[in-house]
Amino acid sequence: MAARSPRRGRGLVIFVVAIMLTLFFYVSEFLGMTRQISARNNGTVDPPVPRTMLQGTMVLQIAGELGNHIAYLAYYFAVRTIASTEFNLNLTLHVRKQKSKKANSAARNVQCLKSFRHLDFDECDWFKTDNNKNGKKLGELCMMKISNQSEALFDLMRSSNNRTITKLSSSLSVNQRKTSNDIRSFLRDYVAMLQDDSILQMYRTMNVGWNSDEPYPFLYNLDSRYSDRMVASDTLIDEFYGRGLPQYFAFDTDTKTNGGCCAMLPTEDEQVFHHRSFVTDLPRKIMWWGGAELKPQQSAEM
Repeated sequence: MAARSPRRGRGLVIFVVAIMLTLFFYVSEFLGMTRQISARNNGTVDPPVPRTMLQGTMVLQIAGELGNHIAYLAYYFAVRTIASTEFNLNLTLHVRKQKSKKANSAARNVQCLKSFRHLDFDECDWFKTDNNKNGKKLGELCMMKISNQSEALFDLMRSSNNRTITKLSSSLSVNQRKTSNDIRSFLRDYVAMLQDDSILQMYRTMNVGWNSDEPYPFLYNLDSRYSDRMVASDTLIDEFYGRGLPQYFAFDTDTKTNGGCCAMLPTEDEQVFHHRSFVTDLPRKIMWWGGAELKPQQSAEM
């Protein structure tokens, strides 16, 4: 028997390898298509990143005083940064003030930061009325916009029998979405809504966007108990500190005194002592925390 030539043996090996690679390719394609179809049916397929910049809106409920406001806005900074860098999405910010008198002074203080000088903190003021809307409070009108959006999406889901809309619309409320991965999750659904022609047509027809210049779905959070408030966690602050967070809260050094932001600034060798009666502010929790009220003399000697 004649011996098989080495060249013929190598050719056979190459042929077998080529067949295996081809089979592997088609099997991989089939499995990939199967996963995509399954994900699409379950409403979990990722929307494509838009080539052109999408426009979106976030309505942020803020509460407390200056420090709390900054914590809310730091959370928004993380959302805005992820939206622009990973989803090609440009967000417009609107704020809803707390139904409290202290919200006015807190808003004035926040406007001493460059990023928020022109932000309209009175847009949803609970102590101002709109005479063109039967004298309703601005805060009440803003709350009605959120309710109208939810009702319109529910009606669209029911009329179209599209359960995916229910899942997507639930992502518009960002309460309890506190980590960067949580943010990516609701932004992924939000982008899918902004790319859905039936949803956008409904917003234009029923006028349920935040305003006439922003006729599309909007993200929002609701005022809630303290543990659920949408404030930036230490982890989120650490993650975005090097991505421009300090600059986002840059103080307006140009108009800080003559613009009314500060009546008198401390010198470099002075310390500022902020006194607050936590016994009065938090009577039910003070004992749990192990706090105590300092005597005036002790406070003065600190």
